[in-house]
Amino acid sequence: ANADLTYEKKHELNLGLDLGFLNNRINTTFDIFWRNNYDLIGPTATQGIGGEVVRYANMASMKSRGQELSVQTQNFKEKNFSWTTNLIFSHVTTEVTKLMARATTMDLISQNGFAVVGHSYRGLYSIPYAGLNEQGIPQFYTPDGDITTTDIDFQNRDKNGYLIYEGPTDPTITGSLGNEFRYKNWRLNIFVTYSFGNVIRLDPVFRAYYSDL
Repeated sequence: ANADLTYEKKHELNLGLDLGFLNNRINTTFDIFWRNNYDLIGPTATQGIGGEVVRYANMASMKSRGQELSVQTQNFKEKNFSWTTNLIFSHVTTEVTKLMARATTMDLISQNGFAVVGHSYRGLYSIPYAGLNEQGIPQFYTPDGDITTTDIDFQNRDKNGYLIYEGPTDPTITGSLGNEFRYKNWRLNIFVTYSFGNVIRLDPVFRAYYSDL
């Protein structure tokens, strides 16, 4: 049993605005929110007392804010033919404000991202790159500022401040654009979605060994 575990909590403020023009042939909706989440539940490392090296706790707080804009226009409307356009734009950012967890180097550089105070909820980090050596092998900086090709402790939890923050792995901008055409009983919907503002880890092109394949 974990008697110290309690509910996650949230304080949120939402403001919205709806506007219609030209007999509602143009409709616009705009929303903005501010959100504070605290007592967030997650795994945290312990000293193993009670037989659990990792246990769940209320170990984090996070704030986020976002805006969403939706526009619908009736470009053409007759008895047998109509054309409608829908545009949605959403922008959301997050920042971890409290975290009772000590991530390993491997956690932080993994392509899934990891939380660090002062950065986004799932940030991606990189080991500083020091170029190739004379044999063409990639070199990297250690936490102490030395240059190495192999001496990186991926289980290190204490000296990760030297890692480079690349950005969030979750898109900060998302949305869609759709056009619907109607002719009598026929409908054609052309719909596109988009997302921006995030980073991903590309597949590595270097290996320490190669096969005949």
